[in-house]
Amino acid sequence: MNVSNLLTQLFTEHTPLERALRTGTTILILAGVLLHSSVFEVAYPNRLVSLYAYPWWRLLLVSLVALATWWCPRVGLATALAVYLYFIDMDTLTNKVFTQSSK
Repeated sequence: MNVSNLLTQLFTEHTPLERALRTGTTILILAGVLLHSSVFEVAYPNRLVSLYAYPWWRLLLVSLVALATWWCPRVGLATALAVYLYFIDMDTLTNKVFTQSSK
């Protein structure tokens, strides 16, 4: 068996367990997005707010999106949406803090 056949099997044949994991992961991520977007000004945990200041954290999240997309495009899209909304919220939060502190 050559490598191309092995890769084709890995990426095209999915077991019922893997389908359930992909569907469950997508539903959980989208539920988290709905939870944070349905209520105005939902507070993020302090740890997520403090980690946003570090560039390695943001690169780690972008890498997570890439890995999720490699595993399943639907999970990747849901993860990308969640990370994008997190980045936008943190940018808005940090701009509010900096503009209020500079006055």
